Amino acid sequence: VFVKTAERLLVNPDGSLDGYALSYLRRVLGADAIPILQRAIVDNRITDGVAKYAVRDAVLHYVGQSAQADKILMQTVQEGLDQQKEGREFNWGPFKVSNSALMRDFQNQPNETLLKRRQLIQNIREEFNHPTLNQGLNKMDGRLEHTLRERRENEK
Repeated sequence: VFVKTAERLLVNPDGSLDGYALSYLRRVLGADAIPILQRAIVDNRITDGVAKYAVRDAVLHYVGQSAQADKILMQTVQEGLDQQKEGREFNWGPFKVSNSALMRDFQNQPNETLLKRRQLIQNIREEFNHPTLNQGLNKMDGRLEHTLRERRENEK
């Protein structure tokens, strides 16, 4: 009943984010909140970087579980690469939300989600093929692979 109201309250007139509305939408709707949150991601009224991060992070909680979240992950990686300055050291800052999403609570995720996350890592490698980014992706992929291998061995 409160979902439509929470959606209206999500972005305040001054462009700030209502954290309570965001939390409510995630808790009540789960992955079904993604279309609402996608609209907030592109809402030009939100100018605060922390607010943008919070909305994107809320969507990326569902990486490996939702095609929409997976698509936003790929967009987030592209935006991070677009922020890199040629000839400068690689800036990992723009990748915090995407890297966190890929590894979020991985120990407690079902195997299917981990396999999808590994596929996303492979997709990022193939689509963007950035050597420094790939090094970080390789480490994450190795941790996911190790977890899956341990689970298979424990099932025997």
